Amino acid sequence: MPRDAKVLVVDDDPVTRTCLAEYFAAENYDVMVAETAEEAGRIASTRDVDLVLLDIRLPGKDGLTLTRELRVLSVGNRRAAAAEVLAASFRKASNNL
Repeated sequence: MPRDAKVLVVDDDPVTRTCLAEYFAAENYDVMVAETAEEAGRIASTRDVDLVLLDIRLPGKDGLTLTRELRVLSVGNRRAAAAEVLAASFRKASNNL
């Protein structure tokens, strides 16, 4: 991925969101962040995004729904069609007790 790639980090957990954003920013990527799927959708509809790092267990609209919406959005936008989506779900440590 080129260093000028635009990365969108979507996670409702502020620690995860900040850690990922800081990591990619330190590597000189253009980083955008969103706390919700709705916010991510607004960003993706107004800016070019090359990579989406996405929590699939978001409150409200979940990450899988957002993924489908991003795919529809990319149909009319050749550049957005190249965006890759990485989805992850992390269980809270307390769930493992």
